[in-house]
Amino acid sequence: MKNTLKRTMALFIAVMMVFCLTACGDSEAASNSSVVVGNSSVESNDATTSEDAGNNSENSSASTNSQASTNQSTSSQKPTTSTPSTNTSSPNNPTNSQGTQSQDNGPKAQISGISIGGKALSRFSKERKVYAYELSSSDTKAPQVSASKTKGSGDIKITQATSVNGQATVTLNGETYTIQFAKEDKSTMLNNTYYKLKVANKLNVAYFGGSVTAGFGSTGADTKSWRAMTTKWLKEQFPNATINETNAAIGGTGSEFGAYRIVEDLKLKSESERPDLVFVEFAINDVYDDCDSFKNMEMVINSIYKYAPNADIVMAFTTDFSKKDSDYAQIVNHKEVAAYYGVPYVYLGSKLYKEIVKENGSAPSSPSNAVWAKYFIDIVHPTDAGYAKYAGYMREFLSGIFSAKKSVPSSLIKKTLPSKTLNQLLANPHTVSFEGQTFSDSGIRFIENGYIRSDKAGSSFTFEFTGTDISFWAWGAARGCKANVVIDGTIKKEINFFRDTDNHLVVPVASGLSSGKHTVTVTMQQTSGRFMQINRVMIAGAGNEGIRVTK
Repeated sequence: MKNTLKRTMALFIAVMMVFCLTACGDSEAASNSSVVVGNSSVESNDATTSEDAGNNSENSSASTNSQASTNQSTSSQKPTTSTPSTNTSSPNNPTNSQGTQSQDNGPKAQISGISIGGKALSRFSKERKVYAYELSSSDTKAPQVSASKTKGSGDIKITQATSVNGQATVTLNGETYTIQFAKEDKSTMLNNTYYKLKVANKLNVAYFGGSVTAGFGSTGADTKSWRAMTTKWLKEQFPNATINETNAAIGGTGSEFGAYRIVEDLKLKSESERPDLVFVEFAINDVYDDCDSFKNMEMVINSIYKYAPNADIVMAFTTDFSKKDSDYAQIVNHKEVAAYYGVPYVYLGSKLYKEIVKENGSAPSSPSNAVWAKYFIDIVHPTDAGYAKYAGYMREFLSGIFSAKKSVPSSLIKKTLPSKTLNQLLANPHTVSFEGQTFSDSGIRFIENGYIRSDKAGSSFTFEFTGTDISFWAWGAARGCKANVVIDGTIKKEINFFRDTDNHLVVPVASGLSSGKHTVTVTMQQTSGRFMQINRVMIAGAGNEGIRVTK
């Protein structure tokens, strides 16, 4: 009797499990409308998020907001790897959240590695679609590309590049990976800049970056920064040209905020002030911000060429004590964008680090090392001597290009953007300030430099915007508060203004909203000396470029 009862109960439980799994699967399939709010996916028809989603957001914010002292970059980057055989996930071989392989209809082949000229491409990743490969000055054609695969069936098809500055492709199971070969040819670089200096006798030069470009740590940013000394050198070399400088460097900012502020801050819509030559420096701050530097840098470069197709761009890479002279992940990302768009770059930080090692006799063991301290005031910001070195490297680069010119270009050459972008870029990214707006809650007030601030728990404001993506450019601090956000009365989210070291902070609010007008209400949570301080609203998506505070 007992055995019969056990068998009956076991059968009943099995039937119920099948029923539950089927019902859950149908429910999940039906729930396919979602937007991303902050760092979490939230169903657009839900009034609240789960407790777990809120906890995950808090942990993500705390991790993302680490400052320079941590010197680490974490998971939001498009992954690169030195062990390609372990990176097996792809659209044709999906993995679940536990990392185990999901069910497939057949054993499809996996590419385990790509080799160029017999040398393995160590950065090969299934997530990437394009790879930059730098050729030496002696190369006359692109080397042969080969690929290997792990178990499974499928033919690898390779299209070889026949010349430098060409492309090779590797295709397997419908997935295509592009190798972009690039070779430095100084005779063709910065032709439009040279034309502007020698023929038009007028050049608008702009600097777009973080604190190292702004000149933090120097005794006088207007004269001692690498930016100021580079502009001075240009004026000395081309005395007949009128050279105007736009300093669009903001300390504590990386390419994420840069991608949104670029149109306004580089004056790209102004025909008279639009830059002819742009220096872009964001790699080291992208380490500290832990953002998608691959996508953001493409947005920066794409926007410059979109509004200023006659402009020339030069990327500048800097370093810090922990990164030394390495090609850290953010530089790898920026280099791949540079190769795809034909943008030259100068690794200022690597050149200086090599000099420090040579002068010291070995790699410095800490930032207190005398030789390191000679060139840096901390782990990343140069002294006057360090900035002079950076400026010297940039002068050498520019001088080499200009001296390689055999003749003056006869006209400007318009930049043609590639037919496809490397990433799905956001439409119309821009920033909007709260200046000129009126708030009904006395807890929200204006302070210096266009910031709005609140120290009062429960204080709130409501505004409307048109677009699909929204973030705040704010002041992050150890005393930064949490706040509740409600979008269109249905989507609710907790955001966080905490940063362990006080500095600027991008606070994600929502992405993937429906195109059109939306209403956002922000309510401060905590007191006890905490505060909320916001400077600009970062918006992407088609529509107007303004906001309207309604409460």
